[in-house]
Amino acid sequence: EAIRLSGGEPPAEVRLTHPARWGKALQERLRRAAALAGIENPTLIPEPVAAAIHFASSRLADGEHVAVYDLGGGTLDTAVLKRAGSTFEVIGRPGGNEELGGEDFDDDVFRFLGEQLDGEKWERIRSADERRDRNWGQAARTLRRQARAAKERLSTRPVYDFYLPPPVDQELQITVADFEALVSPALRGTVAELDRTILDAGLDSSQMASIYLAGGSSRIPLVSRLIREELAVVPEHLDDPKAVIALGAAKLPRADERSG
Repeated sequence: EAIRLSGGEPPAEVRLTHPARWGKALQERLRRAAALAGIENPTLIPEPVAAAIHFASSRLADGEHVAVYDLGGGTLDTAVLKRAGSTFEVIGRPGGNEELGGEDFDDDVFRFLGEQLDGEKWERIRSADERRDRNWGQAARTLRRQARAAKERLSTRPVYDFYLPPPVDQELQITVADFEALVSPALRGTVAELDRTILDAGLDSSQMASIYLAGGSSRIPLVSRLIREELAVVPEHLDDPKAVIALGAAKLPRADERSG
């Protein structure tokens, strides 16, 4: 698609990003996958490096440190980086959680909304199989879709309510306070993981020039509040957090420019 949009000319270089925790084996698996897709010799870039390049390439002095908190749909990644010329170096051991992300929060909201139904309706939705019962299968899909919408909308509004049509035929509602009560334990754990990552790098939060937020789920306002409360740093949240890694990877100078 990129070749088509650029008038048929192939790119001089393809850059693929990956979690900073990935070692040689997983990076090699990514290279093999790229080869199967017709991409030969891609440049691999750790995602926190790409995020830092996008956020701070013109604002940090050589040797300054930043932390990146990347909470996406399925995983958390944390890393500390040091400005080194035109790029960034990962300092210490990257952290994270491969089993936590926005999809887990969707599930939390789905259950919270479902438990507002009477027992029989909630059981029908939880066990719905659209091949056997189209109506209840569609109701389950609609409730999951609304749960995700609620998670996203509650970043900018105090209440989210909607009507779930027959066979449910009921108004459902969730407030910001409800949502934050559901996700607060998990989010506090992510901030603790960020703190551990900074400490593992031999630093503390006061030595961070900034903390950058990436990943769609980092837009949850409670994330910024918890980082301010726990680490005494106001995190930066610029542009679309879903795009900052790709944008940073595109901005990174070529290898011959970095070495020069």
